[in-house]
Amino acid sequence: MSREALVEAGGRPLLDELRKVRDRYAEGVPLAGPDRRFVLAALRRHPRGKEKFGDGVTAVLVRTAGPARFFAVVHPDGTETDFSVYKAAGLRAPGNGKKPAAKPKPKPARGIARELAERDGAAVAAWCAEVVAETGTGPAWRQAGRRFGWGALCGPVLREIERAGWITTGSGPRSMRPAVPLDAGVFTPHVR
Repeated sequence: MSREALVEAGGRPLLDELRKVRDRYAEGVPLAGPDRRFVLAALRRHPRGKEKFGDGVTAVLVRTAGPARFFAVVHPDGTETDFSVYKAAGLRAPGNGKKPAAKPKPKPARGIARELAERDGAAVAAWCAEVVAETGTGPAWRQAGRRFGWGALCGPVLREIERAGWITTGSGPRSMRPAVPLDAGVFTPHVR
């Protein structure tokens, strides 16, 4: 495909050819002949091409900033204006362009844990009483998390259930107990 056809078509093929030209020149060396004409023709495709041309162009150079290499046009007054080969090719540069839509803020873990504690508090206390009756020790926190599907929120949920008065926990392993004994099948939380 000719360079004129590339400029007309835009897109990835134009970007690839612009990169080839850019990579042939050392920093600060003015582009010459067909390469200069090609880059200027591509610059006309840039959304702000007229602004980039300004009062005219006396030279087209390759510039670097860190690992980045880019084209810059030199104006009659000596000022330089760089331009994006992606935009000249009609593409969006990786990582540039519009910001992604803001994600909805997640509920703080404590708020979610509180909701789960309100929902599951009585069931946890009853299950805890069953485990103590069967084994003589309380369940492990991880067991409760698996049983009730809390995942990584297991610790915060159990602390909220304890704050609500449904269970007590000690410093040792398997120290989780119902806060008050079950009385005739009815369990009422102990509110602190």
